[in-house]
Amino acid sequence: MKSQRLATLSCMLIAVVACSPAADDPSRAASPQVPLATSMEADLEAIEAAAFDRFEAFQSAPTPAAQADAYVQGVAADAVWMPPDAPLVSGRGAIRDWAEEYFSTWVLEISASTDVKTVISGDLAVRRWVSMGTLNSRDGGDAVPFHMKSVEVFSRLSDGSWVLSIRMWNSNNDQPDI
Repeated sequence: MKSQRLATLSCMLIAVVACSPAADDPSRAASPQVPLATSMEADLEAIEAAAFDRFEAFQSAPTPAAQADAYVQGVAADAVWMPPDAPLVSGRGAIRDWAEEYFSTWVLEISASTDVKTVISGDLAVRRWVSMGTLNSRDGGDAVPFHMKSVEVFSRLSDGSWVLSIRMWNSNNDQPDI
């Protein structure tokens, strides 16, 4: 049942992206707030920079609360998180609370990220990657290695900036190292 829901969601996401007007389509009607002059390369750079800056900010924050604050930087007010084997987390405030609880329990160390790909279609962008590393327990328990795959959906705001709207990830632990 879980895999059927995931497959349905994946198909819906692909359909939304596939049916969105292309960013470089001159027939696309744009609002005055979103300049058509924005290049695909500039959008890709902005999304990658936002993802990197967000990661660096929460990784370097001194406390779990500060990590949670940094974690929701650039996250849409109505964002939705889909963590593995856990309920849906909806809204920036709920995501921040979820992140504080998570960072109160774990210290995340990513040793490698590969297969990063971002595709933009209109005002939506889908970013995916594979990563591996270690979750270190704050209470001194055993470290937990992880190998995961992630998908994020970004939405373009009326000012042309991008916010993270949907995030979903799951374990890839039975796969070979990257």
